[in-house]
Amino acid sequence: MDKMREEFEIWADLVGYDLLRADADYDDSATENAWSCWQHSWRASRAAIEIDMNISTVGIHGRFASIAEITKQLNNAGVKTKNL
Repeated sequence: MDKMREEFEIWADLVGYDLLRADADYDDSATENAWSCWQHSWRASRAAIEIDMNISTVGIHGRFASIAEITKQLNNAGVKTKNL
C-alpha cells in the first residue's frame, strides 16, 4: 500500500469513517470522493513542504555566500579572519 493511501485509511479509521472497499478501489461514491479530496490535499501539503525546504536551502546558501563576501571584504581591507 502506498504512503498516501495508508495515511488516508489511518485518518478514516481515526474519525470513524467506514471505508467500503472492492478489491483495490473504494466501493461507494462518498468514499471515492473523500479519497480524491485526500489525494489533492496530500499532494498539496507535500508540495508546500518541498517549497519550504527549498526556501530554507536557498536561505542557507545565501547566508554562506554573504559570509564569504564579508570575509573577502575584510581580508581585502587587511583584517585577518579565520578560514571557515
